[in-house]
Amino acid sequence: MSDKVYKVYQIRQDNERSDQAYRALALKGSQGYEPKMDECFDQVCVVSKASGLDFVFEVLNCGDDDLFDDHVSGYTMTSGGYRNMHSLSVGDIVSNGQESWMVDPVGFTQINFSKEVA
Repeated sequence: MSDKVYKVYQIRQDNERSDQAYRALALKGSQGYEPKMDECFDQVCVVSKASGLDFVFEVLNCGDDDLFDDHVSGYTMTSGGYRNMHSLSVGDIVSNGQESWMVDPVGFTQINFSKEVA
């Protein structure tokens, strides 16, 4: 087991600028990314005890609540009792505090994400 910790960022779709960023990234991932989009992202959770990016993807997509509960923290709940986040998807950002990657249609691409560096 590893002790790596990753923060996960997703676009909050609450205004036209965020909606445009979402549309640009949802299918193309990093090919549609521009640094000005960074302000549209919010941290939605932290994945700990992770062995790498593929593990983060697995934990946030496998549907195994025990695995999720063992590794994921820092998320909020909606008033309806749901996690205030979605599964890790194309266009989302994963960061270890020094480097950041965008989820692409296949794999991950390293990006310069200013929210994490700031």
